[in-house]
Amino acid sequence: MNKLNEELRQQRIAKYASIINPLVVIYSRSGGGPEKAGEILQSVEYRRAAFELNFWGSNEVVNAYNDLMQFMYKRDRDGYRTSDTQEMLRLLGTLFLEIRRDVGNSRSKLQPIDMLRSMITDIDQYKN
Repeated sequence: MNKLNEELRQQRIAKYASIINPLVVIYSRSGGGPEKAGEILQSVEYRRAAFELNFWGSNEVVNAYNDLMQFMYKRDRDGYRTSDTQEMLRLLGTLFLEIRRDVGNSRSKLQPIDMLRSMITDIDQYKN
């Protein structure tokens, strides 16, 4: 890997870490939970990272992030339904999987749901 590609990869990794930070907060016991994650999502720093993702992220990651965010906007507008959980998990898992592929595991055989198995205790009930 040449120096320019490695620098771009490192910038992507940093952007991806910023983008997934609120999700880490949600799933950590001492991170502050959904309320703290909501504060992060509304912060200028997070908005900047999301904006910059459009420039630094791979096409697949940008599309996966956009799909997840559009789902969240729709859910906020229309209200949450229990049936939304499976779709939200699929979109979240897809984002994580596309990040994994972009930072060096391009031939990953994992499925989107596999990316969440270590974080959600009852994940198997949402498998297709």
